[in-house]
Amino acid sequence: MFRTRGTPETFEEHIDMSIRSTEGWYQFKGGAFVFNLIMVGDEAAGPIVSLLNAAPGSTLPVSPAHAHASDSFRVALKGHIHMDPDVYGPGEFRFQEGWRVYPGHGDVTYGDEGQWEIVIMGDSRGQKMRPAVEFHPNPENELLKHIAADFGMAGGDIFSDDPAHGAGPSAIVTTLAPRLRMGKLTGSYADAANWQAVAPGVRAAISLMGDPALGPVLVCTDVEPNGCAMPRARFGTELVRIVIAGSYRIGDRVYRQGDLRIQQPGAWCEEVHALDEGVRELIVLGDRRHIDAQAAPGTDWPVSIVTHAAALLKALADRPTPSRVAA
Repeated sequence: MFRTRGTPETFEEHIDMSIRSTEGWYQFKGGAFVFNLIMVGDEAAGPIVSLLNAAPGSTLPVSPAHAHASDSFRVALKGHIHMDPDVYGPGEFRFQEGWRVYPGHGDVTYGDEGQWEIVIMGDSRGQKMRPAVEFHPNPENELLKHIAADFGMAGGDIFSDDPAHGAGPSAIVTTLAPRLRMGKLTGSYADAANWQAVAPGVRAAISLMGDPALGPVLVCTDVEPNGCAMPRARFGTELVRIVIAGSYRIGDRVYRQGDLRIQQPGAWCEEVHALDEGVRELIVLGDRRHIDAQAAPGTDWPVSIVTHAAALLKALADRPTPSRVAA
């Protein structure tokens, strides 16, 4: 299942998008903020990838404290993510367990670069906001309701405390260290030297979140300059590639910061070759049941993602009790 808005460039085996090419995206504050969603994986419980582009000098209004039922992951490409008292700069990210309250923030004004941010909800059933304090109606909330209706969220609203509109217990498990603490885990691509070496010149951190059976696999990779980020390969589910920093080439196409490529299930992707500055990438495999990774003969990466995901699933199953339940 693949769904988005706007005017992506469509090919037989893949789809190209970019956070800098926002024609047809949702607009807030007269276009100072543009926003889009990508849905992949399972129709009911697959992940939602959110793309946010905020113009330089724009002001983000107050965001009161709230929660989502779904586990989430967010990363800054440009500018800063404000989750008081924490601030995340380019390449820094945060995992957040579902049902845990996000701290709010006051008005935030972005600098000369503006802000590019990626947010992934691991389970689309938990996308709706669960206010921790009173929310007052405003035009932005009304637009969000329109988005909810566009993407088939139950009831066409963005707010719900109904357990039927939620995901199950938290299912975040990752190769990153340290582990989740108080419902969150922060990290940075700058720490990639501590990630696992998965191929010559390639380090990766692999994580699961969302529904324990149907959820996505997230792979953060750091590739040295002019290295092979991934050999020719294919997967049984959608493969979403997002360039966090640097650039790479696939065939005759070059992808730079903020560019996305969505590979169709079962379609081969040619070798991914990092360019002179290397590349930092976020990969989202839509449905962990259907990874079915295949690659060029004699290569372990990325087929080993299957092994890593199985080990993480076992670690998840070995937990004595769920780390959260619906309130």
